[in-house]
Amino acid sequence: MQIGAERGESSQVASEERSLYTLIKAAVVQGQKKGEIRNDMTADEVTRTVIRTMRGVIFDWCLTNGGFDLEKESMRMFTLVSEGIRSK
Repeated sequence: MQIGAERGESSQVASEERSLYTLIKAAVVQGQKKGEIRNDMTADEVTRTVIRTMRGVIFDWCLTNGGFDLEKESMRMFTLVSEGIRSK
């Protein structure tokens, strides 16, 4: 079992050691250095926001048995999140 309250922070799915987390964090750090991504949040906070959004879309897609276009909804959510993390 990969998810559930009993797994807590030890879940591999939630690990900040995973490639997905480190790749996104590296992109966020680079974006913050260039002034493209807001810096009133830490790179870890921005990274967690992006990953939680990704997981949420995928989880909801699973809950609805693929009831919506995953690619289209992922792009819509990424657009919303990217607007929120963009430097003003």
